[in-house]
Amino acid sequence: MCKVHQRPVIAGNAITTDVGERFNLNALHHASAGEKRNGPTNWLALESTHQLI
Repeated sequence: MCKVHQRPVIAGNAITTDVGERFNLNALHHASAGEKRNGPTNWLALESTHQLI
């Protein structure tokens, strides 16, 4: 039997996953309507990331 994968939907945006079923951070950020400066591609530049590390 084939396993059926349904994408989670947040605020009308389907959140994509890879073959390992990991969520796409860019899709999550887009669904949250977050600011570009807080996006996943800029996570190393965030002060909160430096505090965490």
